[in-house]
Amino acid sequence: MKTMIAAAALALSLTAGVATARQAGETESQRDLTCMAVFLAIADSQDPQMQQAGTIGSLFFYGRLQGREPGVNWFERLTVYATPSIWSS
Repeated sequence: MKTMIAAAALALSLTAGVATARQAGETESQRDLTCMAVFLAIADSQDPQMQQAGTIGSLFFYGRLQGREPGVNWFERLTVYATPSIWSS
């Protein structure tokens, strides 16, 4: 349970940091895609509880994205997060 709380706190701190760096024209879908990327990174943990928390969080945001804009290939759009420059700005 402590690990789940730590995962949630980590996700919130990461998304809060991203939230302060938002650009003026950023859409709700772009923000949700960022959150999905953060949770996918958490799901890549070696800790099974962190993996579970990351998987659940990423599925939540994937559902939001698909519900808002069905038919978009969101996993293809995640490639922007593989670019190191996105994290340095």
